[in-house]
Amino acid sequence: MNEKILASSASKFFLFALILLFSLAHPLKASNANDRLLIISDTALISPETELFTATGNVEVYFNGLKLIAPKVSYHLVSERVSVDGPFELTDPDGSTKTYGEFAELSPDLAEGVIFAVRRVVGETLNVQAAELKREQGRYTKFKNVRASNCNVCQKSKTPTWQLVASEAVHDSEKKAVTYRHARLLIRGVPVAYVPWVRIPDPTVDRADGFLAPKLKSNSLLGNQVVLPYFKTLGTSSDLTVSPHLTLRQGNEDVPSNNTLEAKYRTVFHSGHMELNGAISRDNLHDKTMRGYLFSNGNINLPSGYKLNFQTQLSSDDTYLGTYKFFSDDRKTFKDDVIFFGKDRLNNHINVTKEEQDEILHFTYEHFNPLLKPDYKYETANSKLNFHWLKSIASDAVPGELRMSTVAQRYGNDFGATNVRQEDTTRVSANFFWHNTFDLEKNTNLKSELGVFADHYRIDDSSTFQQGQSGLSFYVANKLEKNIKLYEKPNYVIKTTPSLGLVAFNLADFEIPTIDDSTVDYIDPFDTAKLDRFHRLDRNQNFNHDLTYLTLGIPLKIDWHNGYYVTSGIRADALIQSDVDYILDNALVYNFGLGKTQGKFQFSAESNFNKEGENIAKSFSFSRSFGKLDLSGRYVFKEEDQEFYIADKREEWALNLSITTFERLNIQLGKFWDTLNSANTFDTASLSFTGNRLSANYSTKYLRTANKFDNQSFSISTDLNEKSEIYFEYEEILEKAERRRVGWSYGNECMQLRADVSNYIDETADRESIDEFSLVLKLGSFGGKAAQRCG
Repeated sequence: MNEKILASSASKFFLFALILLFSLAHPLKASNANDRLLIISDTALISPETELFTATGNVEVYFNGLKLIAPKVSYHLVSERVSVDGPFELTDPDGSTKTYGEFAELSPDLAEGVIFAVRRVVGETLNVQAAELKREQGRYTKFKNVRASNCNVCQKSKTPTWQLVASEAVHDSEKKAVTYRHARLLIRGVPVAYVPWVRIPDPTVDRADGFLAPKLKSNSLLGNQVVLPYFKTLGTSSDLTVSPHLTLRQGNEDVPSNNTLEAKYRTVFHSGHMELNGAISRDNLHDKTMRGYLFSNGNINLPSGYKLNFQTQLSSDDTYLGTYKFFSDDRKTFKDDVIFFGKDRLNNHINVTKEEQDEILHFTYEHFNPLLKPDYKYETANSKLNFHWLKSIASDAVPGELRMSTVAQRYGNDFGATNVRQEDTTRVSANFFWHNTFDLEKNTNLKSELGVFADHYRIDDSSTFQQGQSGLSFYVANKLEKNIKLYEKPNYVIKTTPSLGLVAFNLADFEIPTIDDSTVDYIDPFDTAKLDRFHRLDRNQNFNHDLTYLTLGIPLKIDWHNGYYVTSGIRADALIQSDVDYILDNALVYNFGLGKTQGKFQFSAESNFNKEGENIAKSFSFSRSFGKLDLSGRYVFKEEDQEFYIADKREEWALNLSITTFERLNIQLGKFWDTLNSANTFDTASLSFTGNRLSANYSTKYLRTANKFDNQSFSISTDLNEKSEIYFEYEEILEKAERRRVGWSYGNECMQLRADVSNYIDETADRESIDEFSLVLKLGSFGGKAAQRCG
């Protein structure tokens, strides 16, 4: 050996000895010494003759973030190799991977070497066992004769639920992926599949390219199919899932030829997110051999405080979605946006909103494409546009608040020439409001307001109404009121707020159709001026009356501190001017009420009497809590010939019962009676039970006059043991669709299996009744550390 080698060897040994002595004298924790060598042990020996360092007894070695725990560690300066006698544990810098072995020969930086009789745990869930392990470049770990599984091995069974057996496996710590060669999948020790090469992301990866869990289906119309989803990452903020539906046994006379490619695209950007769902199918079930659909949902934050929400739904034909059942369950996007899909329609909408202290803008456009027959009468227009812009203007020259609003609305019926719904109504409006409260003296104020409404209507496809109509409406209101506390004691207070007002309104002469579930036929459609406060004003544009009147109100209220109250009062109107068509005269109404607003029992009752003493309106509501039982109800009655305005006679009852027992069972029952319109009389019921093993839910709405269910759904599931359950589901939707499903699911820490049988009855399908069996198997890590569970 020449002198240079001896000098180099001696300097290395001396340097290593100094580092060792410093480490033993200053035993720092690894988190504080990731960039240096730190050795902690019970004993340490240095042999100058053999140039061998040996540490024994609870040895801990920290270097470059790596942590090694072993009974004995030796370092030979000549060969520059570290020998580790096990059993030992080696932890990677990020803590996600741990390697266990019986013996190892490693490089000084612990990044390369060979480990024998090895077991590696990746991400606390994936267990990899091998006869030999080689570490290379601090990045690659190669296994020979490997067995890998996310399952824990139970004491009573030495065989995991599933495992992957391969001749070789390579773990890339940078790409966080494991590559297997000549791999076999064993379930309970039985080989079920073989692949010559497969690459799988390790459990620490949230998103990685690769195949997802396949799904097997057997459909009475579409035949036997296998669905093979493939997930592809598109950068850090987007991904694409492509799912071919491959039909088996093509050419069978009972099974139409069909294949489907389904896809989902998701993306997140700095101002929002979007999801696309779609599919393309080739079959011989329809006149169109190529069929498909495309849905989109998204939210975007636009400049200047605007927010955009949208949904679009397109389908090649009316029966495609009902046949293929892509949306048989309630669906949400990856950002929990609800995908609104009706069994009888395709829903599209776009919403733009902006809400600030002095400005509000709402724009909504909704359109649904009907999937039922052209002559089916839907209960609503299928094209709806609503735009409202409201701006508050503050000016030192004008006291109070000035607001202006612009409105645009369109309700269209695009159901075809044979449908009874034909009329389309379009409306534009410009409105101005001003109001102010003048404080005159203590507890006395004068409230003044003015409103102007300019409207233009266009009515198309109508043989009854004039096509173009324009008009100007306005109102002026002043009210003088004084808050007076008449008497006060510790337990109660008596107060009154007498008022005298002058109201005048002049309404444009419109004659327009009434539109279902809309405000297009209302003055001030978004109720910015709160015109319902004026008892003699009907906001329907067909009201067409001009009035000026004085109104006097003398209310009296006694409030007790325990929540009880009593009210009484007089409300009188004196007409100053009215048009000849207005049939009502001066009015005088007495009212009396009482109620309770605190405690388990609360109620309110009110009656109104005209000057002849006739009870023209009355109402009563109550709620009573009995701990686990809640009871509530209401009653409303109004005569047609009311004093202040003409209204339809109304009499309604409602009763609701809610029962919660043992914090597991909740029952809600409801009844609604419309005495004058029996078609609006219905019952509702819902039940929810969650037990240790059994859970059930039921909800329904029953139309008593029609003697039929409007909607009803039922589901029940029970756990067979800690890992499996059986379930049954039933759903009926507006007599247009029914679904029944019974299934079984099993899951443990490393596997999920779901199998179910379904029956669909759908008016929008190529066949009225369709049966389907589906099976989904997922292998991986579910619900925590494998070491903590057994399956």
